[in-house]
Parts: sequence; C-alpha cells; structure tokens
Amino acid sequence: MNFFETVRQLERKQTYNLPKEMRWQGIVGLDALPEVEKLRFKSNYQLSFTPVSHGQHSGADDLTTETLWVNFLQLMGSEGVLPQHYTKLIISRIKQRDYAMADFMDMFHHRLVSLFYRAWAKYRIVPQLDAHQQQNKQDPFTTLISALADYRPAANNAQRYYSGHFAKQVRSASALESLLGDYLKLPIKVDQHIGSWLPLASEDLSRLKTNGPNRVRLGQGVLIGRRAWSVQSKIAIHIKQLNFKRYRNLVPGSPEYTALTELVRSYTPAHIEIDLFFYVDTEKTKTGFRDRPQLAKTAWLYSQPQQTLVAKATIK
Repeated sequence: MNFFETVRQLERKQTYNLPKEMRWQGIVGLDALPEVEKLRFKSNYQLSFTPVSHGQHSGADDLTTETLWVNFLQLMGSEGVLPQHYTKLIISRIKQRDYAMADFMDMFHHRLVSLFYRAWAKYRIVPQLDAHQQQNKQDPFTTLISALADYRPAANNAQRYYSGHFAKQVRSASALESLLGDYLKLPIKVDQHIGSWLPLASEDLSRLKTNGPNRVRLGQGVLIGRRAWSVQSKIAIHIKQLNFKRYRNLVPGSPEYTALTELVRSYTPAHIEIDLFFYVDTEKTKTGFRDRPQLAKTAWLYSQPQQTLVAKATIK
C-alpha cells in the first residue's frame, strides 16, 4: 500500500468512532490544533537509502493517535536538506534516549508531510468524498452524479448508489429486477402489462350529440362506461424467498418499506401503478397475539396448509 492510501485508511480508522461534528478536527493538514489531530508523521533518521516511502505505524486503539514513520520530505537523513552532520548528531542523541531534538524537528516535518498529503487529496475524488462525509457536507462529485441521475432529495440514498441505472433514459424491467435484486439481496421478478381499469375524467366521457366526426362512433371515439381497460399502466414486482423476520421489516409502514417504495417510485414513471407481492416462507412463520398480527399483512387464514404465504401492497 502506497503512502497516500495508507494515510487515508489511518484517517478513516481514527475518525470513524468520533461524532460527525468532530471528525473533521482529526484530519491532518487543516487548521486543527496538533493535539487534536489523530495522525502524526515522524521521520526515520538514518543514513541509508530506503526503497519505500514509509515504514511502520503504531497506535494502540481507535482513540490513540497513530504515528507513521516516513522516508521522504525529510529535513535530516539520507534525503534531508540539512548537512549530514546534523543527522549523525540526532542519531547519536536518539541512541542515548534523548528525543528532544528529534521531536523538535518532527514538528516541522509533520506539518510539511501533512500539507503534501492534503495537496494530493485536494484533486482526488475518493479523498474528497471522505472529507465531505466527515464534515457532514454535500460533496461536489455526489452533487454532479445526483444531477445526472435525476436524483430527488425525497428519495433515499440508494438512488445515488445505483446512479448508473438512473442515468439511463430508458427504464427497463430487467434493469429494475437487477437493481432491486441487489438492493434487497433477494430474487426479484417484474411482470409487465398488468391489466387494470382506469377511471375516466368527466370531460373524457362520451356523450350523444358531441361535436367531432369520430366522437359518436363505437370503436373509434366512443367509450362505454366511466372506466377503460389498460395494460400499459401497471406492473407487478414479486419479492420471493422471504423469511418471516425479514418480511416484518418490509411490512407497509416500516422504514425499510418506505425506503423501498421511494426507490421504486423514483425509478418508474409517475403514471405507472405498482403492485408488490411478498412471498413468505411458512416453515419459520409463527405469529401470536403478542406480535399484533394484521390480517393479510402479518397473519393469514387458510383452510389448507400453504408452503408460501403471499402479501400484497400497492404503490400509486
């Protein structure tokens, strides 16, 4: 692992357990106080030439400041800018367990390496994502991807993850199956052309003595009744191989169901009505009154034993 990736991983490790409002304070190369930073850079004081950019790092746990020894941008050492006798002096002091001079020089060395890393991270996408997440801000890259995918703030964050699907102009059933299968980690089947009755608005109803050449000709401009049969306005999504515990998390009204419906609704056209069918395995399905069963949602009545229970929900 190279120097930049090592620093990135150490920063993520050290700031992960901190509150979001404090994570940015532990990032090196910014304007935080040195004692707040969760990563320290120290120089390897030696006269030999090393083939790697950095050496070992130390840190007992997530709350302890990590120390990373580096072999470049040194003030002293084989690649240092100061005369060699300074390196010999500091090595001799370290052998006598006197670290005062080394610690003093490492104050400058730490800041120099920190700014070098921050300059690298400034124009890299992944470190920018990390930095904005740690500061609880919206990063420009995600904003751009969200705009390309027609991301709506009301939808859940899964839409960003599947932005490749949302960026396509044509929304297909096979793509929806792939998206939901990966999102739920369950087998998904999407049926198209489900017939349904569509109510007609008052101004669309056929009446006698209506102006126009075709408005009173049966089969050409006349519809009998207040609704019309359509096979282009509904699809059915079948979610299979659900155990009862997982199904309870997907019951209408639950947070996971809300996230699922927002994802599906944001992917499908607005005029499409969606039926969700949940196929629940009966082997591990046991419902008691303590579970507050809801008929056709978490409880079913059958005259014969069933291997699979089916629940239905509609997204309009």
